[in-house]
Amino acid sequence: MGGRIGVESEYGKGSCFQFTIPIKEITEAKRPPVISPEALDFNKKLVLTIDDETEAQEILKIYLKSEGYEVIQAYNAMGAMELAIKYRPFAITLDIIMPGKDGWDILHELKNDPQTKDIPVICISILDNRDMGLSLGAIEYIIKPINKDQLMEELQRLEKRGRIYDILIVDDEPQAVELLAQYLKEENHYTVRKAYGGKEGLSRIKESLPDLIILDLMMPEVDGFEVIRHLKKTEETKDIPIIIVSAKKLTEEEVEYLNRNIEKIIRKEKFTREYLLKDIKRLLEKI
Repeated sequence: MGGRIGVESEYGKGSCFQFTIPIKEITEAKRPPVISPEALDFNKKLVLTIDDETEAQEILKIYLKSEGYEVIQAYNAMGAMELAIKYRPFAITLDIIMPGKDGWDILHELKNDPQTKDIPVICISILDNRDMGLSLGAIEYIIKPINKDQLMEELQRLEKRGRIYDILIVDDEPQAVELLAQYLKEENHYTVRKAYGGKEGLSRIKESLPDLIILDLMMPEVDGFEVIRHLKKTEETKDIPIIIVSAKKLTEEEVEYLNRNIEKIIRKEKFTREYLLKDIKRLLEKI
């Protein structure tokens, strides 16, 4: 890194370590390169790599180009959003631990900007927090050191899927959540996020806006009706399609309210996989 390191030690008392890092040189080395549109091959699928580490960027570039992808690189949050909006890449790889805005902040911005929310994001980090990455809308989470086969497998899966829809399941019964999630994952067209209750559901929606919500009505603290009321109050969430999957016996007033505010009601006792997937496909085709 071009710095210096030293140590002073006295037996029985301890050791003192010193080091210097040439900040100016590092900053210049990690300055995002100027990208010329003429230098990019737009006949190839474009992947945006976001990582502040030069070595990690070079490894990703070698892996991706060897498999026929075009690559653009961002070394910080500011450059990342600009490039994602300008070039609309096929996919984004995202490191988490970065100075300034970290990967979580960038992922949140990507998934809440209408221009970038549908771009698939693969987190690649030394930090092992897969659940957090998926809950914020990433489609996959890879632990460093980078595994080329794992990365290519996910990109190839993306090419077969087409558009990936983000579906949020909100239910306080873990078994119901896991069953619904399993049905959706088998289709390969959906990113599935889970919330075990209405309060957690609202938190997940705030983190990243889903394309569709599957919602239970009977939940402690914050029930399904409160979730719906909250969503309908704001412009950015009022049009998110909602499918109710619940065992609650509804009054006439409740049915009337739901018919005005949600797209479909499915009774848990009449629930089938085929019925659910058909309704989801129909609703998402309207988006």
